[in-house]
Amino acid sequence: MTRTGLVVAALALAGCGGKDRPAPAAPISNTVPAPEPTPPPPDEEREDPPLEPVAATQLDPAVVAAFEQQVLSTATGVPECDAYLRGVLALVKCDKLPGSAQEAMLEGGNAMLDAFGTARFQDPQLAQQVSEGCGGALDALRQAAPALGCTPP
Repeated sequence: MTRTGLVVAALALAGCGGKDRPAPAAPISNTVPAPEPTPPPPDEEREDPPLEPVAATQLDPAVVAAFEQQVLSTATGVPECDAYLRGVLALVKCDKLPGSAQEAMLEGGNAMLDAFGTARFQDPQLAQQVSEGCGGALDALRQAAPALGCTPP
């Protein structure tokens, strides 16, 4: 038997056959019960601090103008996708949209333009799916725009 085997066997035997040993003590808990939560005061007693207006950061007008030029001068080959890109442009130009949302829309629009720059839809079924996807996305933009305070595309 190896040395490791002997050590394991000795430890196993040491744990067995101990009738003379006292029963193990109950585990000791060192946790303190949580205090009862304090209920909030009624609405008439609560004083909320006034909300600070959030500064709207807008995109650089030159960046927006470059995107607009690209959208208006690029045909994707799918009319619904061209309309969707014009809708994205409308939201990017909406001054009520926060700058971070404008930037996200702009990045998405640029990615779509890049993808359509290399895409050619030879398969009519794929072209139909892309058309339906862009049409659905345009419908979503049209529904979201009023809620954002922007004119629907």
